[in-house]
Amino acid sequence: MKKALSLGIFIMFVFVLYQWGVTYFKKEHKIEYTYKSLEKTFQITESFRNNQYLLKIETEGKSFLVTAPNQFQKNKKIINDILYEEENDTLCIFPIYPKGTTDTIYCNNGKIQTSYEMNKNTSAVQRLEARIKEKGYQKEEKEVKEMEIRNRSTFYYKDDSEYFTFWDYNGYYVLNGEAKYKMQVTDFDRYENTLSTLIGPFYISPVYRDPTTNEITGFQVLNVTTNKNLVIPLENQLSNSTYINGVVDDRLYLFDPNHLLQIEINPKENKVRIVGNKEENAQDYNGNFETRNIYDFVNQKITFTTNIEKEFREKYALNEFKEGEQAVYFIEGNQIYQVYKEYPETKILLLEMNGIKELLLAKDQLYFISGDTLYRYTKTDNLEKVIVSNEFHYNYKNVISVYLK
Repeated sequence: MKKALSLGIFIMFVFVLYQWGVTYFKKEHKIEYTYKSLEKTFQITESFRNNQYLLKIETEGKSFLVTAPNQFQKNKKIINDILYEEENDTLCIFPIYPKGTTDTIYCNNGKIQTSYEMNKNTSAVQRLEARIKEKGYQKEEKEVKEMEIRNRSTFYYKDDSEYFTFWDYNGYYVLNGEAKYKMQVTDFDRYENTLSTLIGPFYISPVYRDPTTNEITGFQVLNVTTNKNLVIPLENQLSNSTYINGVVDDRLYLFDPNHLLQIEINPKENKVRIVGNKEENAQDYNGNFETRNIYDFVNQKITFTTNIEKEFREKYALNEFKEGEQAVYFIEGNQIYQVYKEYPETKILLLEMNGIKELLLAKDQLYFISGDTLYRYTKTDNLEKVIVSNEFHYNYKNVISVYLK
């Protein structure tokens, strides 16, 4: 009897260990199920891959693409409830996950999925917000603080999770919560900041010899999170005509049409190497590197593209395009759209505003400039101003970069 009991306990232990191992080591799943909430039945397609949840929620001809927080130990069927309200053709939903976890309100107007920001003043959303508050799901709001950067420029922040660089003619400010300091790059003013690039926490800026020739003698690399910086000298100086090809695998590629040189900068290792010249030609990137005639880079400014970007530029009239881990974002006219890579035919309208320009992306968190303001957009905090500066009316190209830790 004791042996049988011990064997049973051992088998149960092995089974539990096996189940834990399957859950812990599984990398992805895709399942379908239904959930009934009051009078509506929702069909749910739940995907988990790359450590992220993506759900397609459908009912009565309307669909919603929803990303859920990764707090559920890779479990399946994570929808615990769906609150909803509707008005005319618009349906808005509020998904609820295990342990009362929530994120935001999603809406569909019968033609396209739209964000909370686009619907926050509608009676459907206001009724839904009242129900959310009644059930105790309202999130805690963080206090917004402000700091003057320089004359007629103000920084608004909630915490120290974001690092911003703000170009200031002969250098740039680094802004992080209450911290502010300026890094000088040159001894003279440069109105345009054409080559500086943020790769991860590393901000790369060209160092110029003098204001007359504007020849580049090296690159300053600053880790914005640690304030550590150094200058990588160049054996071959670059001309003022140098332009950016792109960033691949955290390396910056630039081409100098005057000296027929293409260089690669690796900010993690503080190294620069020549990857293209008159003898070896130059490197283009379209998902893979390929050698091209170096004079192609002289006759036109060649910038690297991915297959996904090419596909979207062929499909839509894009002003700007940014690719994130799960989704792509682009400006079309005065609107910002999101498209998940898993559902490339489904556009989601996030925002509509006049004069949208300079789209930035950090960990699927959007930033853009309109008028005199840099805005932050997240699906949970929605639209918030970050920097207000009169400078943005005149100079906004590559003036701001952002790193999210």
